[in-house]
Amino acid sequence: MGSLCASAVAAPAPVKVTFVQEWPVADDFWIPWTLGISEGFYREENINLNVVSPPTVADTRKFLGTGRADVVFTTAMDIIFAKEQGVPVISIGRYGTGNNWGIFTPAGQPVTLAQLKDKRISIYNDA
Repeated sequence: MGSLCASAVAAPAPVKVTFVQEWPVADDFWIPWTLGISEGFYREENINLNVVSPPTVADTRKFLGTGRADVVFTTAMDIIFAKEQGVPVISIGRYGTGNNWGIFTPAGQPVTLAQLKDKRISIYNDA
C-alpha cells in the first residue's frame, strides 16, 4: 500500500525594499503605502517595505544613487532633469494623471495666455 509524503519547505524570506519618499514629512502622497502596510498588502506579497523620510526634498535621488534606496518617489521634473543629465534612472510608474505644477494667482483672478506673452516663466527643480 502506498503512502503520501510531504516535505517541509520553508517559505522564502521576504524581499526587503527601502522606499524613500519625496518629502521629509508624511503627506497625502503616503496614503497608498502606509495603508498597504497596515492592511498587510506587502506582507501578502512577501515584501518587507521600509518607507523612509529624506532629510530634505533634494535627497531622494541621492539615496537611490548611493544604494541606500531601492525605489524613490520623486517629481516627474526631477526624472526629466536627471535623464537630461545622463543619470541612469528609470521611471516605473506615475502617481497621478496630470502635472501638479502650475501658475498660481489670487482667487478669482485667472491669467490668460495673452497676459503671459513676453513674460518670463520658470520652474524650479527640487534637487
